[in-house]
Amino acid sequence: MDLIKQLALTVLLGGPLLLATLGLMERAGARWWLWVWLIWLAWTVVLTWAAPKFIAPLFNRFSPLTDESLKKRVETLLERCGFAARGGVFVMDGSLRSAHGNAYFTGIGRNKRIVFFDTLLSRNRGAGNRSGAGT
Repeated sequence: MDLIKQLALTVLLGGPLLLATLGLMERAGARWWLWVWLIWLAWTVVLTWAAPKFIAPLFNRFSPLTDESLKKRVETLLERCGFAARGGVFVMDGSLRSAHGNAYFTGIGRNKRIVFFDTLLSRNRGAGNRSGAGT
């Protein structure tokens, strides 16, 4: 099912970009590359903004982090670093596809968010939270 979703997104999001690129190569003269670069830059910014809230949920389930102790530690670290994740702190159902534990931050503007794989959190709970990660 993920492959079908990826193909659909490739066609829906990449198709217009490819057509714009080919059209500019044909009609924009010697500086076609500059116009293509500007369009790709704008497209990248839009996708970086949209991906956490609209694209990623097509492939994984995200739920707010419920471990209040960990959430407080993450928020304290974010404050100290000056990183505002207004989008929230989430847990992703990574265990459906892998046993790999990971975490990431993504997005721009109000769609910035922190995401922990559920496998990472379960591994830390199972180890008695001896990760040594502190704030």
